[in-house]
Amino acid sequence: MFKNINFTEHAYLQLRLESYNTFNHAQPNSVNQNFAANGPGQPATLKTSGNTPGVVNGFRDPREIQLGAKFYF
Repeated sequence: MFKNINFTEHAYLQLRLESYNTFNHAQPNSVNQNFAANGPGQPATLKTSGNTPGVVNGFRDPREIQLGAKFYF
């Protein structure tokens, strides 16, 4: 959103409000995808070392809001 405030014909102030992830929904950042196959034609199995497949390792940044002002002349 922005609002222009006029001072003269050519000079004005612009106020801005910008928002990212406004409603603060959880957004997974990285999901572990460790699967292994023993060989050609063999069934795929889960790796037991490390993280379990399908587990969310983190989330993206929460709500971010920034304000700005710019004077045009």
